Amino acid sequence: MASERAWGVWPRLAIDASASSGRGSLAVTLRCLLVDDSREFLTSATRLLESQGVEVVGRATNGREALRLALALAPDVALVDIDLGEEDGLAVAHEIEDQVASVRVVLISANDRYDLADLIPGSGAVGFIPKLALGGASIAAVLQDGTTHDDGSAAP
Repeated sequence: MASERAWGVWPRLAIDASASSGRGSLAVTLRCLLVDDSREFLTSATRLLESQGVEVVGRATNGREALRLALALAPDVALVDIDLGEEDGLAVAHEIEDQVASVRVVLISANDRYDLADLIPGSGAVGFIPKLALGGASIAAVLQDGTTHDDGSAAP
């Protein structure tokens, strides 16, 4: 389970001074798998994250592809959209978390955290980032602190 994982297993992610907006660059390369049913979002998110030093090692549009890529690529983090069209992103997140223990799952959505507050804790994910706040620094904040505000900054 994600909550049982020792935080020391993953390196601390240093964020540069420009990261205060939630979109700064990372000082450590983070390997990321993106999971979303929108190819347009996958393309845009890949450009954004790679411009901030996040290495997008794979992109999946469905749960089966996501699990296959997570097993094959062993990314540091999988960003999984809660609404995968015909599929339940929460179930996909849980399956990745169960079958690929080294991958930390972060849920993403066009909705804000407060709309989904009841769903996130049982998902196996370590946290949540609204799509509008997605960026290298917001991913680092979630991986370090486990939760975010709707602007992507770390929760107190």
